Amino acid sequence: MNLKRCGAWMMLSCVLMFTLACGPGAKQDAPSAGPDKPAAAEPAAEQPAAAKPTDAFPAAEKPGAAELAAVEPPVEPEQPPAQPDQPPAAEPDQPPAEPEQPPAEKPPGEQPDPYAIPEGATAEKLVEFVKGILGQPPADEAARDKALAAMLEATGKILEADPNDEQAEFAVTWRMRLLGDPAKVEALAEELKKAGRDKLARMVVGQLLSGKLRMAAFGPREDLVKLLGEVREYLAAGPIERPAVGLAMSAGRAAEQSGDDKLAVETYEHFAKQFGESDDPQIAEVAETFNGIVRRLKLPGNPIKVEGKLLDGTPLDWSKYEGQGVVLVDFWATWCGPCVREIPNMKEMYEKYHERGFEIVGISLDRTREDLVAFVEAREIPWPVVYGDEGPSPTADYYGVMAIPTMILVGADGKVVSTEARGEALREHLGKLLGPAEEPAGEGAGEESSPEKPE
Repeated sequence: MNLKRCGAWMMLSCVLMFTLACGPGAKQDAPSAGPDKPAAAEPAAEQPAAAKPTDAFPAAEKPGAAELAAVEPPVEPEQPPAQPDQPPAAEPDQPPAEPEQPPAEKPPGEQPDPYAIPEGATAEKLVEFVKGILGQPPADEAARDKALAAMLEATGKILEADPNDEQAEFAVTWRMRLLGDPAKVEALAEELKKAGRDKLARMVVGQLLSGKLRMAAFGPREDLVKLLGEVREYLAAGPIERPAVGLAMSAGRAAEQSGDDKLAVETYEHFAKQFGESDDPQIAEVAETFNGIVRRLKLPGNPIKVEGKLLDGTPLDWSKYEGQGVVLVDFWATWCGPCVREIPNMKEMYEKYHERGFEIVGISLDRTREDLVAFVEAREIPWPVVYGDEGPSPTADYYGVMAIPTMILVGADGKVVSTEARGEALREHLGKLLGPAEEPAGEGAGEESSPEKPE
C-alpha cells in the first residue's frame, strides 16, 4: 500500500478523533488568552473495576454435592475376564471416524463489502459506519475511491435519518471535508438553509470563511479587506458563541500576517468591542486578549511595561532598564523548540554587545518554576529571567502574546524599536543601534551606544 496515501488516511482519521473530542457534548477548554498555554489536565474519569474471574456459576446457582451426585453417570458393572479357551467377544464393526473438515471458505466474490451502506440504518448506525471506514485505511487507490464515495453517501443519509444535533453536526462536518470544492460546500450551505437547518448552514459558512482567511493574508489587500468585512457581517448576524472566537482570531491573524498593522489594529479593536458585550465571561475574557494584542501592535515608538519576579523571588525593577540601554524583551519557554533555538544567537549578541549596554530580559511562560530554574542553570543563561508569583508573568497577557518566541527590542530611549527582533533581524538592529559587532567600544561610539549598565 502506498505509504503516503496511508499516512494521509491516518491523518484524516486523527482529525476525526479530534472532532469527536471537541464536538457537541464534549467539554472544551476556554479560549486561551496566553501563548500556547497548556490547558489544565482534566481528571480522568474513574473506570469501573474489571470483574474478577470467579467460578462459572453465580453463587446462587452453584450446584451442591447432592445435585452433582445425581447427575453422575452410572458405574458400568465389571465384566468377567475372558477365558483362555474362549475368544473375546467380537466388537461390532465401527466405521472409521472421518477427520474433521475445516469450514469451507467463502470465495472472494462472496465476502461482505465493507463499503456497502446498510439498508434502512438509523442515523446512529450510519455514524458508526463512517467511523468504521475512517478507522480502516483502504488497501489501494480503488478501495480509497470506494471509501470516499461511501462516506459521502452515508453522511447524506444521516441527514435524512432524523439525526440528533450531534449526529447532524458530525455528518455536515465530514460532508464539507469530503466535498472539498468550495463551490460544492457553498451549495451544501444553501441546501441546509432551504431545509430549515439554519444553525448547520451557518456552521458551513463559518468554515468557508475560515478557509478563505488562510490564503487571504498573502493576496491583494483589497481582497483581504473585503473578506474581513464579510467576517464582521457574519459574526454580527448571529450569537457570539465559541466557534466565533476562532473565526475572529483567524481574521485578526490574517490582518497581522499581511503586514498592515493599522488594518490588524482595526480588526482586533472591532472584535474586542463586539466580544466585550457578551454575557459569557469566557468570551468577554477573549475581548481582553484582543485588547492586549492591540497594545502589542501599537508598541513600536512607545514604551513597554514589564513586570514580574526574578528567579530568586525578588521583583524586577524595570526602571533600571527603561531608558538605560538597548534591551531585548524575550517572551519564551523551555518547552518551545523555536525559543530554545534562538538562544545561541542571543548569547552571541549578548557577548558582543553587552559591554556597550545591551541587555536581555527573558519573560518565561513555563508551566512550573522548577523546570525553568533547572533549564537556566543547565544552559548557563547569563541574563535575568522573569516569572510570576504562581505562573508566568502577567506581562504576557497584558500584551496579548499568542505565540512564542515573541522578541521585542527596546531602544536606549526606552521606546520599542521592533516587535519581531528574531535571528538575523536582531543582529541587524543591534548593528544599527550599537555599531558593527567587530568594532570595539570606545570613544566616539556615541553616548547612546554606551549607556550606564543596569545593576
